[in-house]
Amino acid sequence: MSLKKFKTMDGNEAAAYISYAFTEVATIYPITPSSPMADHVDEWAAAGMKNIFGQPVKLMELQAESGACGAMHGALETGSLATASQGLLLMIPPMYRIAGSMLPGVMHVSARTVSTHGLSIFGDHSDVMTCRMTGFGMLMSSSPQEAMDLGAVAHLSAISGKYAFMHCFDGFRTSHEMQRIEALDYDDLAKLVDYDQLAAENKAFRDLLNIREENPEFQYASAFVISRDPLDRFGGFTIDQGTLNGVEKGDVVVSDKGYLVGRVLEADLSSSKVMTILQPGSYVACLVSRTRDSGNLNGSADYAADGMCVLENLPRDTLAMVGDEIITTGLGGEFPANIRVGTILELVPEESGTSTIAVVEPGADINKLTHVFIVTDDSSDSSEE
Repeated sequence: MSLKKFKTMDGNEAAAYISYAFTEVATIYPITPSSPMADHVDEWAAAGMKNIFGQPVKLMELQAESGACGAMHGALETGSLATASQGLLLMIPPMYRIAGSMLPGVMHVSARTVSTHGLSIFGDHSDVMTCRMTGFGMLMSSSPQEAMDLGAVAHLSAISGKYAFMHCFDGFRTSHEMQRIEALDYDDLAKLVDYDQLAAENKAFRDLLNIREENPEFQYASAFVISRDPLDRFGGFTIDQGTLNGVEKGDVVVSDKGYLVGRVLEADLSSSKVMTILQPGSYVACLVSRTRDSGNLNGSADYAADGMCVLENLPRDTLAMVGDEIITTGLGGEFPANIRVGTILELVPEESGTSTIAVVEPGADINKLTHVFIVTDDSSDSSEE
């Protein structure tokens, strides 16, 4: 651990200092009493000062408070670690989406009273309290040292927990109160970051770019698996995206490599339940890519324990072979066409002898998935119409 460093600064500078350490994109709209926060970040970025990731912060000064928060939302959606500040009340609309999407953003706020019958710049918490319903986690500091320490807690928690935080302190008091405080060393802060979570997020965004290149006609939402039902033998799970992210009941779910996983069974505001293709009754119209023989993909209680499903109603004299790829046909309109499913592991005759059943090994290891994509829009349907 580095030797302790003490500096004299106010709450605004302490918050700016700690925010700079963890931030890739800072979106600002300077306004009293928090303008010094933006000024410090602007000065450090212009001088080439590096954050804990070895990069200068990219600073964007917007023309309105709402623009600052909207730009923060956009930066977070593209995988950046973002910070916004100033003009809190006009930032509220995007805050619901940021919190609902579980994006790791942090807002540092010098609290100030909300003007009612007359213009007021006095300090109280009426602006901060107005934001309680947005879903942001809230941390409150009462001194410059706490602004430094709890600011770090806010950023580390946002990264590790995939959650948006608001770090607040009294405007005109803590924000402008000069104290000699311990300035946390950037090298020490770097050791506290959950790099596994950052790596998972970065991999998810790389996979998203790849899958969009393969299927440009689709719109995708990225989601992490947050829970599984131990009593569900067919691999059902819950993801961290819901209707706030555009997810709807019936949306198709694919793996990070583009293989079919299942579809959304229930969609809540910020989470959704997924029924997998291992579930009996989860019919999907599919065909053998090489021979074009079609059938119905379905889950099977006999094969689900091994992570397999079956392709039923193939012709009795099918020319399909072990190793052939299975893809969706798009018939019925529930699943888009040409989504890869997996490969044939075994061919067995149906009991009556009138058709053939193919045992299919999904391309996605459904019982071990940690990240998936939801197809939220299939523009190919509208183009065909």
